[in-house]
Amino acid sequence: MACRGGGVGTSQFDETTPLLEWVEAAKAPARIEAARVVQDKVVRTRPLCAYPEAAKYKGSGSIDDAANFSCGRPQ
Repeated sequence: MACRGGGVGTSQFDETTPLLEWVEAAKAPARIEAARVVQDKVVRTRPLCAYPEAAKYKGSGSIDDAANFSCGRPQ
């Protein structure tokens, strides 16, 4: 799926695989990774978190890498 909102955030993610795993294996996704793709190259990834959680930067590493974020409740 691709979002069309513009800006520099992530705009693409695979909604099908996590949904199938949830329905067929009763495994709800804790998070789904989204990407920003520019000229066919991934330049940023971020986690999409289950509401009411939101992506939180862990404090080190690239802000363009989802591995450096965790899902948590906003303060």
